[in-house]
Amino acid sequence: MSDADSFIQEVSEEVRRDRLFRLWRRYAPFVIGAVVAAVALTAFLEWRKHAAEQAARAAGATLIAAAEAADPMRRAEDMLLSIDALSGGAAALATLRAAGALAEAGEASEAAALYETVAADRAARGPIADFAAFRAAALRAADADPGAAIEALAPLAGPDAPFRLLALEAIAAARLAAGDPAGARADLETVLADPGATEGMRLRAAELIAAIGAPEAEG
Repeated sequence: MSDADSFIQEVSEEVRRDRLFRLWRRYAPFVIGAVVAAVALTAFLEWRKHAAEQAARAAGATLIAAAEAADPMRRAEDMLLSIDALSGGAAALATLRAAGALAEAGEASEAAALYETVAADRAARGPIADFAAFRAAALRAADADPGAAIEALAPLAGPDAPFRLLALEAIAAARLAAGDPAGARADLETVLADPGATEGMRLRAAELIAAIGAPEAEG
């Protein structure tokens, strides 16, 4: 290689280095910022995952302890304390347990409000939401006059309603309170004849029908 060629090569390399240096000086803050942001985001996601796992473990321990409490109000309070650390179906189930404990403690209105929360929660779909809607209506109906109770429970006793048989039992009780034994018997006979009725449902329906008496004995 001649001296001229060597000189040209050195100049070309110097120009290339100078150009790269200018480019780096212009874009370095963006590159460094992007790297720092990526590292920070990864660290944050790992921290959040770890925090969520820790919170879930703590909530699980609280739920277990709450389930073992003898006092229903204590159970309800402990269940409610754990809900904030849960999400989706787990939170809905914890709310159901809390509502059940409140109902057991005689706090029907508060229990119904919790059941209604689950029924309206988009994360709680299917049987959980259906059951919550039924329990809320049944609890509200217990404190309402018989006519209002029947009206509130009627939508839950439709042909395709998942808890129709339980709703029919509750409607039958309301009809008895309203002085309509014939209507109550008809609902109970529907329960008794349904192939989906459990043994417990059949037993309760048969006992109530026997208590109502024969049609000719009414009035």
